[in-house]
Amino acid sequence: MKTRLFTLIALTVIVVLAAGLTPSAAEAQDGADQRPPLLIKIRNIDQLLNDVEQLMPSEQGATAAQQLAMVRGMLQGTDWIDPERSIVVGMVTQGSTTQWLALIPFRTANPNFQAAYGAIDGDDYYLTAFPPQPGFTVAPGVKESLLDASGATATSSLVIEAAAAELLTMAQPRIAAAIESRAAAPAPQGGQGMMSPQETQAMLNEMLQTFEQVETLRLGLDLTGNLFTLQLDVDALSNSFLAGLLTDRGDDIRLADYAVDMPLKFRSRSYNMPGLMQLVGSGFGQIYRQMGIDFNEVAEMTKSLTGEMAGGMTASANGMSYEMIYVLQPGTNGQDFILNTYLPWFERYNRQMAVFVARQSNQPQPPPLYERTADSLVDGVKVVGVKTNYNAMLPPGEQNLAVLGGDQAFETRLAAVGDLLLITQDDVAMADLIPRARDFKTTPAQGPMVKVDFDLGSLMAELKTFIPPGETAVAWPDDLGNLTMRADMQGGKLATRTRFNIDDMGKLGAAFTALAAQQAAAATGDGDAAAPVPAPTATAAAAKRNPEEEPEYWYDRGGLQSAYGAYQAAAKSYRQAIERAPRYADAHFQLGVVYGEMHQFEAALKAMTRAIDLDDDKAVYYYGRGRVYLIAGEDEQAMRDFMEAGFLGHPDARAYLKDAGVSLE
Repeated sequence: MKTRLFTLIALTVIVVLAAGLTPSAAEAQDGADQRPPLLIKIRNIDQLLNDVEQLMPSEQGATAAQQLAMVRGMLQGTDWIDPERSIVVGMVTQGSTTQWLALIPFRTANPNFQAAYGAIDGDDYYLTAFPPQPGFTVAPGVKESLLDASGATATSSLVIEAAAAELLTMAQPRIAAAIESRAAAPAPQGGQGMMSPQETQAMLNEMLQTFEQVETLRLGLDLTGNLFTLQLDVDALSNSFLAGLLTDRGDDIRLADYAVDMPLKFRSRSYNMPGLMQLVGSGFGQIYRQMGIDFNEVAEMTKSLTGEMAGGMTASANGMSYEMIYVLQPGTNGQDFILNTYLPWFERYNRQMAVFVARQSNQPQPPPLYERTADSLVDGVKVVGVKTNYNAMLPPGEQNLAVLGGDQAFETRLAAVGDLLLITQDDVAMADLIPRARDFKTTPAQGPMVKVDFDLGSLMAELKTFIPPGETAVAWPDDLGNLTMRADMQGGKLATRTRFNIDDMGKLGAAFTALAAQQAAAATGDGDAAAPVPAPTATAAAAKRNPEEEPEYWYDRGGLQSAYGAYQAAAKSYRQAIERAPRYADAHFQLGVVYGEMHQFEAALKAMTRAIDLDDDKAVYYYGRGRVYLIAGEDEQAMRDFMEAGFLGHPDARAYLKDAGVSLE
């Protein structure tokens, strides 16, 4: 599973880009001396193959070893390839033909490889064509582009970089022909609610206009240890609408002090929300209109929002729990927005959806999807309520499913405190949120534009509550880490990072597979009944705890000891803190710092990596680990951490990168 996840994504993207956007012979433009519009970069091929082999399931180990041995054989081994530079494969067009070229940097010449592939040899690299073409030539501009890409600091193990606007221009004849063919097709028969060919044509043309504003699209895949990182970056063309949208305005933050204790947490800083809605509407407005929804009305409503929001969600056998806060534009009256803008729109939206659902299912109109619930007064603030019956949206025969609390009625409570719009599932949660919202202070902009944190361990604990005790013998995994997503935008560039632990995904997949098999066996009467799961043992009420039992006591003690240079004692204190709170990320990091001071670099890196596993949002963790890598002589790893710290806004990391002549773009 682990390897399939890592390799299939890469192969799928490569195939799609190569097959869908590579120009045909008739379409190819003369780009013989230009930068290749499609590049594939592989950093440290030997390490990548070792990672893949190590992560293969044991039952597939022999097959994997054979396949990877074949790859190494095709390369005539890998020990001769320079791991400090990237292998680069580029697509170039020459006249009416498309050609793939590969640059392989080496630290030791490999005549066997050169002979096998008819490669051109440089001072410390080979250039070859695919498929091999004896006597092929490479234009100087293309060669320089491949060399620059090979020597640039790699942000991921595998990077696919496409000049999107250029590729679209090259493939324009085929795309236009396909759209015209779709428009000329007969209208669908008896399909109410389906778009006509002409409407589909208009939608595709609008979407293409958006993609034409993308100068570079970059996909990166990285596997470091068991941590999988997906990088997706978009660089917009200068002076385009998209470039303006992907520019951080640096507005002050209203919700910096807002913390949510739920498995799923999310937040964003302010951005051009109306502009984003305009972009979405240009691509998908036709679909909304077909559903009877005026997307322009949706976009108009968002003009009252700054884009800054934060909140969290969780699910249990008792239903959905959630809370979130939206920041309104200065001067917007929150109560007026709720009563005169949001609720009227929400009611119209639900009526339109009810008609659409009935039309799609060829059934009489379902029960109303929406109803107002009683207003209330909470802590002196008026709270209004709405309820949406999602059960009515299900096709006949699938209704009344026991999902998130039985009847699938989703209740929402709304209130306003100053420029903040508060949303919870009930008045109890609202009573907790209102006084907190009153104390929020405005702070300068900081951190990434968007953050999403999914605590998989807490999620699993919640999911267990769905299953009554004694009804399953599945061993649910414990001590799972987080799945995180971060996005930032600067000067017309969007950079995103999504991370999770491969082992965590494997554990979750195995647990759900076992549960599905057990349920299937129970449905057919096969297999033994599940062994009862013992209920947790209750513990006696603890007496007032000794301060030395608290992790903070030992953390603070370690900080004091470290400040006076007593690193051995500090390490012991941080270990005590970790013993009492194994997921205490700061304690792991500071333990790594003191190990570094003692020149115990392996232990320092291990502790700092654990801190990053627990909380990958802190730039100082990456910067600190980068400093240790640098002292230990691991320059490539150090640069990667400095780049990550710079991406998260660490000023010292950005200064270091600037002095080193390295760009974060």
